[in-house]
Amino acid sequence: MKKAQMPEVAPLEFLIRVVIALIVIVPTAMWIADLFRGTSKQAIDSYNLLIKTINEIVDGELGSLAFTMDPYTAIVAFSKDASEIRYLEAEEGILRPVGTFKRVSSCPTGTSCVCFCASQLQLEKNAEGKIPDNPTVTCEKGLSCQPLKNVQMPSKISIPELGLHVQKGDSLNYQPVIDDWQKELDALYSFEGGFIFSQEMRSGNIGYPSLFLTDAQVRLHQLTIERKGDEARFCFKSPCFPKEPTVST
Repeated sequence: MKKAQMPEVAPLEFLIRVVIALIVIVPTAMWIADLFRGTSKQAIDSYNLLIKTINEIVDGELGSLAFTMDPYTAIVAFSKDASEIRYLEAEEGILRPVGTFKRVSSCPTGTSCVCFCASQLQLEKNAEGKIPDNPTVTCEKGLSCQPLKNVQMPSKISIPELGLHVQKGDSLNYQPVIDDWQKELDALYSFEGGFIFSQEMRSGNIGYPSLFLTDAQVRLHQLTIERKGDEARFCFKSPCFPKEPTVST
């Protein structure tokens, strides 16, 4: 029995196919390279390892990993059904939004995603160049999202639960002092629809509640990853989930 032969491709047709492939592949590769230009390999590897760990962690497990963040980069996590992430402030017992990050097309509705922003987060400004009461927050460039498998991001989470802190001011050299006043300030803020954390999130407007990590000058952080049921959390403290209240007998 004769072996099936591959159809012959004329040299000119083959050349045309190669050219078409290059036209598609090369600009795409250049676009991806430009998207993450200036981002360190360690930061990208940390993000990919985070996604892998979240997808593999099992119910009841608590783990940790060394996580590298470049200056002025951010992680954006969307919960399953949220159309946006809202940054909330409690004022006289009422929650009001102080920032909104809209869901992006690369994170399909009905799926939790974790996104990497390779540039500084941008806050919407009005015609006078000032930040409105509830500005839209965007990633300037380099936003890459990965949907999660069989695991959900929290729909609500507080700033203390994330291990983040809030600064009301615009000093780039501000070093946090974790005292009672700082704890009270942190307790007023939370996220709904997911959450955001950044290596350094500065607004340039005195009074806007910016987020910072424990030390914004340090690129390497210890990240805790924990799962309970279908929900996974990652944070800069341990554990990520609130401790269960002790029942006395």
